[in-house]
Amino acid sequence: MKVKWSPTISDQFVTSSSNIIRLHQIIQNGSNEIEGTQISAENRALLLSKMTCDLSPIKCFDWYPGTSPSHLIAIGLNTGKIYLQSFQFNQADEEDMPSVREFGPRSSCPCQQLSFNPAHHSWVAAAYDRRTDRTRTENSSLLVWDIRSAHTVGNTASSSQHDKRSSTAGLMKQVFESGAGAADCCLSCSWIVNETRTIAASFFNRTQIKVFDLRQDPNRGQAVQTKSLNGLTSDPLRPVRLASFHDNEVNIWDLRSFNKPCHTIREGKHVVDIQWCPTRANLLSVALTGNSLVTLHDLNQPSSNTADESEPTIISRAVPGCASHTAVTSIAWHPTIENKMLILGNNEELSEVTNCERISLAWSSKRGIAFATGKKVALMEPSKLGEVLSALDEIGDVMRRRAELGYGARPFTSVKENEEFLRLVTNEVKSMWEFLSLQESFSEAHRVSSLGSPSITPTAPPSILYTGVKYILRGDTSGRSTCEKSRALKQPWLGCDSRSSDIFTEHSQWLVSGERTQVLKHCGWGESRESEEFTELLSRLEKEGQYERSAALALFSLMLDKAIDILHRGAVKDPTLSIIATALAGFHPSHSSSLWKANGQRLTSQLNHPYLKAMFIFLSSIQQLSSILLVLELAVADKVALACRFLDDGEIIDFLDKLSAKLIGQGCLEGLILTGLAGDGLDLLQGYLDRSDDLQTVACVVAIGRNHPLMKDDSRVQRWIESYRELLDQWQKWEQRSLFDIHASQLDSTSALLSSTAGALPAVLSSQVDLLCEFCKNSLSPSLQSLRMTHGRARPPTRGLDAKNLKAIPRVSSCSSCRKPLPKCAVCDLFLGTNAKFVHGSFAGNNIPSEFDDWFTWCQTCHHGGHSFHLLDWFKDHQECPSISCSCRCMTLDV
Repeated sequence: MKVKWSPTISDQFVTSSSNIIRLHQIIQNGSNEIEGTQISAENRALLLSKMTCDLSPIKCFDWYPGTSPSHLIAIGLNTGKIYLQSFQFNQADEEDMPSVREFGPRSSCPCQQLSFNPAHHSWVAAAYDRRTDRTRTENSSLLVWDIRSAHTVGNTASSSQHDKRSSTAGLMKQVFESGAGAADCCLSCSWIVNETRTIAASFFNRTQIKVFDLRQDPNRGQAVQTKSLNGLTSDPLRPVRLASFHDNEVNIWDLRSFNKPCHTIREGKHVVDIQWCPTRANLLSVALTGNSLVTLHDLNQPSSNTADESEPTIISRAVPGCASHTAVTSIAWHPTIENKMLILGNNEELSEVTNCERISLAWSSKRGIAFATGKKVALMEPSKLGEVLSALDEIGDVMRRRAELGYGARPFTSVKENEEFLRLVTNEVKSMWEFLSLQESFSEAHRVSSLGSPSITPTAPPSILYTGVKYILRGDTSGRSTCEKSRALKQPWLGCDSRSSDIFTEHSQWLVSGERTQVLKHCGWGESRESEEFTELLSRLEKEGQYERSAALALFSLMLDKAIDILHRGAVKDPTLSIIATALAGFHPSHSSSLWKANGQRLTSQLNHPYLKAMFIFLSSIQQLSSILLVLELAVADKVALACRFLDDGEIIDFLDKLSAKLIGQGCLEGLILTGLAGDGLDLLQGYLDRSDDLQTVACVVAIGRNHPLMKDDSRVQRWIESYRELLDQWQKWEQRSLFDIHASQLDSTSALLSSTAGALPAVLSSQVDLLCEFCKNSLSPSLQSLRMTHGRARPPTRGLDAKNLKAIPRVSSCSSCRKPLPKCAVCDLFLGTNAKFVHGSFAGNNIPSEFDDWFTWCQTCHHGGHSFHLLDWFKDHQECPSISCSCRCMTLDV
């Protein structure tokens, strides 16, 4: 049983059984009231006509590839006869029918396969099994007939020559006979696509596949010994490739190297049919015995280098066949509709299957998206992506806008100067930059004091920027603290009652030590509540509209009246703060009743802002401090500062360890105050990157200390920086990329200075790009240096000099090492090294050359180049290379 699509009518196909051939048409569901066979969810197969052969069982058939007659079928019988039959629907088909409709060899031998030539439509190849009749003198098992060239009985003597090998019904012209030995069997044949006179055939007795050229002697041609003789088929999209099968093995052949298969595919069961897809390159379908699935093999060809003998990479997958899970017997790909095929089951069940290609998805760095499936590529602009997809790539827009505003290209200490792009960052990122700015100011102050004070030890402790405040409280990197033991210091309430003496409560018991004071400074709270740093912190928070946090910090420092005043000022924007201020005014440290504290605890559950909750919890009982530190979402710096004031030496270390572990797991940037940039800080940054996709911020942060001894050995640091640089390149933000690189180099110097011993200055960065002579491979720098030297003295700056003075500048046209000439400029035809505006002994106009004008510039594709000044001027009006006979369009390569 076989199924084949019509080569000319896209919605018709035929199926064959033992003695019947049926013509079907595809119709859509609901398009016709006539019932048909359901072959897919959308389509049905409507039976149009059928032909019955009562003389002998049908062995094979093929559809005439020409347009007229449109329904001509060649049928091969078990007797060897070939019949031309047509499903005639109009008079034109009848008129175009060949005059001879029955032909074949004299001997009675089964016709194994029929194949029409795809170019010479009237040629049909027939493969015969000669094993059934060994007494006949005919010795050809492969014959090619021309159905348009027929002779009738009774022609001239020349017809008698054809009579020996033609049927009695008519004399059909034989175009070719294989000349194979007697009693041989031709199992299959296939025309080579695009080679109109070349056919491949497989022979059983000689176990070989042979390729014949109809214009040559049949005994000549390529041949290969193999057992893989069944189902020989040529790839319609790659004419040099054949496929055949034997048992459970499928072999792929390349006619350019026909001595062995270029690849062998082994299946789990015996193969019954193979077909190349005519619309999709490199796709071979395989049907297996008793299997309801069709296996698709996608052959990815190796490189075109003939020396590379690596086998093709094959990706295999199975697609559903018949709906009722019956075994597949035949496959037919649609000749024009991509990825559509018909499947015939062993109970004559039909199924129409569309092979869904794997969809390749590509995101553009500019938020575009591309889908590729088969031969189709769909491009979607950002405006068409919709709100959902736009939200997914929102961070890309933010990073691009921040880069345009200079994010990452300015010193991270200038937070106040970078307010423009800080509006595009979250409060979390802003707090991180404020912390880094504060640490840098401390490090700079320590370096300056070390340079001016010989008594200070030259070996500075590791910067808190890299180790975090946990290092201060531990004293070393071990698990136990080696710091000074804390002592209790009573602090009175301020501003509660001017007529009263100092008021002390449980809140007044502060723990102090040298290390705790340092931590408070690094958290921005200053050395004490009267310090200038703490006052500036409260004022800054008010300016930023964070009245709740400013009032809470004042209250934590026992400054009740100041906290109430801050809330009243904030009531201008949020009237509810006035109510909170009134509630706080009812509290008195010395004689507040239990009723006030109980109501304060009830009010806590009704408040949403974490700092307002923290104030009432703090006033109700200092014993509930743990709920403030562990539960409420306060700034990490404030939590650490509160812990330094009220937790004892053992509790504070355990608290900081738990808090840092929590923040690392969350990827919260505020946790850098505990971990620093190195060690656990890199794990924290990795968590933040995984959570937010903000590669830009992570790259800018690690650029601060990428060469610091505590960070340089971690491969993630350089990978993040390089990824961000590549992202800027994809956005074509060349200027921002250059500014980022410059700033990163400056940060390297700063990092080396901070990590070095006091007073030691970092070495100047060496040149990263150098020009070499193409002959001796030595540096051209000594030669070019003479452009800037005159009589052993440095050449003065060119600005302000006139052309007359510039004539004294020497011209350098050769390498100082080997004296070979330097390359010439493609525009002015003078040697590189000559001043760009120095033309034939004079300077063009009154233009004074700048340093950049003399730079060497060249195309990375054609390698032609010249002076930067000349090339910039040339490409203002041209797109092609200025070099003669070069067609490279240098100007458009990066567009």
